[in-house]
Amino acid sequence: MKNNGILTRILSVILGFILGVAGTIGGVVGVGYYIGSQPLDEAATTIDGFTSMGLSDLLFGTGENNGVLDENYANKYVKDLLSDTASAIKGISDGGTLTDFNEISPKVEELVSKLLERTDAYGIPLNLEEIMTKPLKKTGEEESLTQYFVASLKDTPISGLFTAMGEKPAGLFAYLCYGEEGIDYTIVDDKVQMLDGKKETTVKDLLSEDLMPIFQKVPLAVVSPPTIGDAAMLTISYGREGVTYQIDNPTDPEGTKAEVTMLNVFYEKKDAKFFDYAGEELEGTEVATDKIGYVKFQLPTEEGEDPSYIYLEKPTAPETKYYAYTLNDDDTLTKMTYPKTKLSDIMGNAMGVVDRILLKDVLEGDGAQTNKVLESLCYDKDGNPNSIGQLRQEGGALVDAIPMSAIMQAEDDSPLVMYLLYGHEGIHYKKVGSEYKLLQQFIAIHEGKVYDEYGIEITPASSYTLDETAKTYTVTVGEETITYTYKTSTTDKIKLTNETEVGKSYLYDSKGQKVLFEETVLGDFARTNNKLDTITDHLTVRDIFGAGVEDNKMLKALADSRIGDIGDDVMDIEIATFFDDVSDNKVLNALSEKGSTLNTLSDDINELTMNDIFTESEIEGNSILKTLADKKITELPSAIETLSVEDVLHDEIYNLDSAGNYIDRNGNIVDKLLPDDTINPAAINPTWKYLLKDGDTIHTEYKIASDMNSLIENMKTNVHEATLQELYDDDLVDKGSLDADTLSTELQFDIAGIPIPQDKFTDKMKEVANDTTGTKKLLIGELTVQEMLVYVSSVLSIDTTP
Repeated sequence: MKNNGILTRILSVILGFILGVAGTIGGVVGVGYYIGSQPLDEAATTIDGFTSMGLSDLLFGTGENNGVLDENYANKYVKDLLSDTASAIKGISDGGTLTDFNEISPKVEELVSKLLERTDAYGIPLNLEEIMTKPLKKTGEEESLTQYFVASLKDTPISGLFTAMGEKPAGLFAYLCYGEEGIDYTIVDDKVQMLDGKKETTVKDLLSEDLMPIFQKVPLAVVSPPTIGDAAMLTISYGREGVTYQIDNPTDPEGTKAEVTMLNVFYEKKDAKFFDYAGEELEGTEVATDKIGYVKFQLPTEEGEDPSYIYLEKPTAPETKYYAYTLNDDDTLTKMTYPKTKLSDIMGNAMGVVDRILLKDVLEGDGAQTNKVLESLCYDKDGNPNSIGQLRQEGGALVDAIPMSAIMQAEDDSPLVMYLLYGHEGIHYKKVGSEYKLLQQFIAIHEGKVYDEYGIEITPASSYTLDETAKTYTVTVGEETITYTYKTSTTDKIKLTNETEVGKSYLYDSKGQKVLFEETVLGDFARTNNKLDTITDHLTVRDIFGAGVEDNKMLKALADSRIGDIGDDVMDIEIATFFDDVSDNKVLNALSEKGSTLNTLSDDINELTMNDIFTESEIEGNSILKTLADKKITELPSAIETLSVEDVLHDEIYNLDSAGNYIDRNGNIVDKLLPDDTINPAAINPTWKYLLKDGDTIHTEYKIASDMNSLIENMKTNVHEATLQELYDDDLVDKGSLDADTLSTELQFDIAGIPIPQDKFTDKMKEVANDTTGTKKLLIGELTVQEMLVYVSSVLSIDTTP
């Protein structure tokens, strides 16, 4: 009975140790052994018969609950389990997988499944089958389990991270995560569904060297929502009201956020060409159509690209608009809508967006209709509205065309004023009642030379062509050449500067209509008196728009810019100017504090560090952010690759008290480092000691991304080299199954009077077994895992058959 009691205690030690290691480390599952000649299920049932420890249920499970061992081991023996376990451990270096261990213990897959429940909450795309079948150590072309973890993290949609933090992406963040609703994704049952060909923004995208592609898909209206009454920002964000968009809540008070619907794209046909609402010709080629009632139009493509098409629906009179459609994969057509202005439009072609603003929309109230100067700028002679782009590109011509009568009040008693307005009475104009009528233009012709209405010779003679036979007079004005016909009066005379009087030759246009003098415009001063070099060189935005610039953030920022410099100056406007409030956006707030402009935006984003983006408390509360705090966004990918175990898991590695002091297992404060600057093992969490110890030294500089195999090797080596007592002291075994008394029990070297074979013994056990004096002792707690397995194998090899 004594020997049987010892055997029972040995079996209890083995079972307690291996099951304890399984529960703590989550690795290879051990099994208690009874008698080597019995299958495991019979041995477990027998043990349950006299111990009531429920070993059979523990090993092989109950109902839907898995046991520690696969049910295939029920009819196998201890030596089979030992052999399979040893093979699985050895197989790690040969490309072994967690499946190898799961075939021994289904608990392995259960543990992995529980891990995935946590990673799923963060949207990390880990797959149970992939984890179970990836090799623990890279041996060939296939990626290792560690590489799979890192790649999966980079493929994680950032929306999952927001959701896991309790913040469902909305507003700007929704665009950063998914793109634009209706174009990149849709909402079904309050859930985001990406549309065909679209994908969510991932951690890898966010950590790329340049964040601009992510920001480029964000509509300007998301970061700076236009309000009712802010015509300029509505134009910048959506285009032209009633043409590219409509306001759905136009009766709401000014200052209310405008609810907008983008309208359908259309073109109008003129002279066999198609033009958009702004008069730009649709580039491409009309081709044979495959849809009745539609014009098929091939758009320009780069060499080597597949052709792309749009379909223009033929209008029914009196409609003249050709609405544009795209072809779907199912051969149906979808009406195109005008796109909202995106940040990329501002960054890539800011002036192209600003150019669309109509001058009449920038000028508040009825000023454009009641002030002749503003009216001349806002509308051309045919009443069509002018834009900032026209003002910027043709600013001189628009300003030149402003009539002086819009600036100065006519004063009949002031010849100077009237001259500035219309010229000389009787030559250029005459007064009829209260109105001033312009007279017909005329020239004087004498001896083949042409003279103006003042009798001054027009020079040089090469600036015009005179044909006295055909009675035509051709002159070039700018890039335009105009040919007039003339009729010479025999009664209306003009005196030339040489005192010669000749008849006036009155001018007619190509249609035979009288050509009238024009009232004085600002441009006349630039040409005749050279008072202004060019209007655009001196005129500022404030000069044109006056106090109106104070009511528009962009115009206010450009208030002192000259018209000719707007294109350059807009790029130097600080980013904060484009947004009402940046305080709720960490990146925009950081860029605002840097004073970033459209010119510097790309570089400034790449120069941002975590310190710039996050607050001190946010960084201090996050070990990863703390480590990456001074890293630029462009440095993050490489910095993450260099993160060490201590960088990321410092507080888990060390024993720390509430004050952050390093303490030993007894709660005594100790130094983190020993005198030789190595890590003090006393300050290390016992479990981590087995992962980080290489030889006699603790190393915390292992890289999370690349050194996982080293940690696995350390754990395997250190667990096998540690004694049972050390594992017990370090809480790596189940103390409910293994106690201090058992560990201090002396090992027996005969069973029922039969000596234990020594051929497989370690040197430590052989020395005690061969001692004839009986003085050498060996306690169970002094055995290592490997020695215990050797001892058990020797015990089980004894033939106890009577």
